[in-house]
Amino acid sequence: LIIAAVVIALVFIMSLFFKLGSLEDSVLVEGSNLYTTKEVIDAAGIGEGDSVLFLNRAKIRARILQQLPYVRSVRVGIKLPNTVKIEITESYVLYSIEALDGNWWLINDEGKVLEQTNWVDAKDYTVINGVRIQIPEPGQPAVALEPEPTVDAEGNTLPPLLTGEQCLTTTLNIVRLLERFGILGEAASVGIEDPANIYVWYGDRFRIDLGDHLNLEKKLGYAVSAMKELESNRTGVIDVSFTVNSQQPVFTAFVE
Repeated sequence: LIIAAVVIALVFIMSLFFKLGSLEDSVLVEGSNLYTTKEVIDAAGIGEGDSVLFLNRAKIRARILQQLPYVRSVRVGIKLPNTVKIEITESYVLYSIEALDGNWWLINDEGKVLEQTNWVDAKDYTVINGVRIQIPEPGQPAVALEPEPTVDAEGNTLPPLLTGEQCLTTTLNIVRLLERFGILGEAASVGIEDPANIYVWYGDRFRIDLGDHLNLEKKLGYAVSAMKELESNRTGVIDVSFTVNSQQPVFTAFVE
């Protein structure tokens, strides 16, 4: 009992000593370009006089990620006696996608919804076609709608090849690969209306036909190599679906 009382007393004394003073001096925010320091602190829920010993860093991260949609990741550190350091990483590459109600939204490559936009501005980003999402809430993951079944020439109803979630995951995988290959900025759209015939429009110069969702990294690698070898005035379709016998890109020029 005596030991417990001493420990409680020490914790109480330390909690009094390790308190945050002025938030402008006690909370350091780094990496935030889209939000002010005050906006980050307000979202974190940190108050003047809070003890750094009892700050719940997991809850601070969760609050910031939920309330500030453009924040991609957060690190929260504590430096005794009374300093909190918040390191922000923001989403800087965005994509546009249509929701159930016809409105357009911006998302990042993790599928996190950032903010609503309009079709004119949506075209300034890489557009995701063939996937629509439920009416979203900024800061939350996008939830894809299930695709409609198709009807073949004989009138038979065919189930979708991929679920809505699989379609969205596939398109986000493609844009991450485009970013890795350094051509994302020129990608006007990614289309998965038909999961067996996925495509990427590289500006208005090339259409890259990927076929299905398998081996996307390999296919895009072939396509990027082919684009580099083609003359700057060439435009057309680069087929890397590998439906032909040879696993080599097949280039077909657009007919003028």
